[in-house]
Amino acid sequence: MGGRTYASRKWHRLSRMKQARQPFFLLVHWDMRLRWLDALVLSYGILLIALALYAFETKHSIMSLIMGGGSGVLEIGLAALSLTHPRPGRIGCAVVALILSVFFVQQCIKSNFKWDFVVLAVASIIVVVSLMGGHLYAMSKKKASETPA
Repeated sequence: MGGRTYASRKWHRLSRMKQARQPFFLLVHWDMRLRWLDALVLSYGILLIALALYAFETKHSIMSLIMGGGSGVLEIGLAALSLTHPRPGRIGCAVVALILSVFFVQQCIKSNFKWDFVVLAVASIIVVVSLMGGHLYAMSKKKASETPA
């Protein structure tokens, strides 16, 4: 039976039963994932929603609320998708962050570097660079494991 003792087989079966009672986000095996990227994208989505609410409260801008809140919810949804399907989730996060970084850099230059546009432009660029760095890191690990020794 694969060299396992009865006690280790029983422990393995019990641990799998405990996993079945946990919420879905705890069932993901974190050893192969880059957790800090998921946390970064989640906090970026929360930042987008928070600043959309701020723009709505101060300027009464419904467009900021719809677009900022929508993109924040989209980022959080893609972060949740990346827990089960990392490639499409992270690619989607990177595309949305890239589009937003271009938009916020343009707005930053137009508005003489208002603090909210600067914060969002810098945060968007950090997310894009981090996701690309995570992709390059994962691909180098994959290539290293595939090369014959």
